[in-house]
Amino acid sequence: MKSTLDSALSVLQNARSAMADVPLQETLFDHVLRTTPSDRPTRRRHLQATMTEMDETINCVRAMHEVVASMLDTLRRKRADLHHALLSPTHSLPIELLQRVFSMVVGEAGRSDVVLPLTHVCSSWRLAALGSGHLWENIDLLKASSLSELAARSAPHPFSLELRLPLTWGLQQAPPNSQMIQFKLSDSSRLKHLSLSDASILSRLKFPNKSPFPNLESLSLEAGLIFDPNSLPPLPTALNSVVKLTIRHWDRPRCQMNNAQWPRLTSLYFKNSSVTSVMQVLDGIMAPHLSTLLFTQMMDGSWTGSNHIMGMPPRNIREIVVVDSSRFLDSFMGTLRFFPNLTSIVLARLGDASRYRWPALVSFESCPMIPDTERPTLLLTSASSLPVFSWSHCPM
Repeated sequence: MKSTLDSALSVLQNARSAMADVPLQETLFDHVLRTTPSDRPTRRRHLQATMTEMDETINCVRAMHEVVASMLDTLRRKRADLHHALLSPTHSLPIELLQRVFSMVVGEAGRSDVVLPLTHVCSSWRLAALGSGHLWENIDLLKASSLSELAARSAPHPFSLELRLPLTWGLQQAPPNSQMIQFKLSDSSRLKHLSLSDASILSRLKFPNKSPFPNLESLSLEAGLIFDPNSLPPLPTALNSVVKLTIRHWDRPRCQMNNAQWPRLTSLYFKNSSVTSVMQVLDGIMAPHLSTLLFTQMMDGSWTGSNHIMGMPPRNIREIVVVDSSRFLDSFMGTLRFFPNLTSIVLARLGDASRYRWPALVSFESCPMIPDTERPTLLLTSASSLPVFSWSHCPM
């Protein structure tokens, strides 16, 4: 059909050119034509009418030609899509099924970036991935302006947030990055993992209710080496859903939890902290189900406390894991009398065992509250095979 239209258009244009109107007064025979009787005016009107009709026909054929060309492009594109679907049957999978596949992949790998290569299969896969909340729940963002988009795209799934604010802004100053803080408050009910570079951020914010993080499972706090412990306000007294708490860089005195309540807390991890800060945290924490302590890369220094502390640390501690903290271990052994239910101590990455006073470590004569039949068990392990913790679950 397209070739037929092209031929007709060419014939009409040639005929139109052959009948082009040449002004008669410009010819050499103008006088003869004016004085000789003929049907020239009638013929002229006929030719002009015929040319006008041809012009209309040419415009109509040209419009039809554009329509046919557009239809031809559309048919070619649809055929290419059908051919692609024939080669890739997954192209026609329902988007709900694709999003479920992405969710399973993210859940198994723990990282969203493993889904990104799948978005290059085809446009449908790409749209399904971008529309899946699981793709956005663990993505790291560097700009606070993108947090609102992250909250919208990850809904309704839980997500993780690392909030790193300057550690030196004063108590009377307005918090920087206000957009980031407002985002955290408005979407705090969906937070599953929260990491703060300054523990005082929690107490400087005004939460909309008494339990701002109803689904929070893991909380990581960092006091910082330049942090002034005297300015640390009390933490919120109700973080009911937190199961795992990580504390980093608590190396100064008076870094205590100020009677914070943790009714579901079972594991407490310390990193780059001192033994004095550890005991002060345990002195102020209220966690009836706390059973496991993990220490890694702890700081040197001896415990300066007396034979009793102001409060009473959780009595349900049954397991202590020490990784890469040999000097800290020597100091911490003097505090074992505060853990009457301790059943095992796991050590890893402590170097040459002959360098340390192992008989002193396994001697619990100074712990009269522990019966002889229930003395703690010392487990010497390698860094790659901890019997209790696997490295894939250690947040340090």
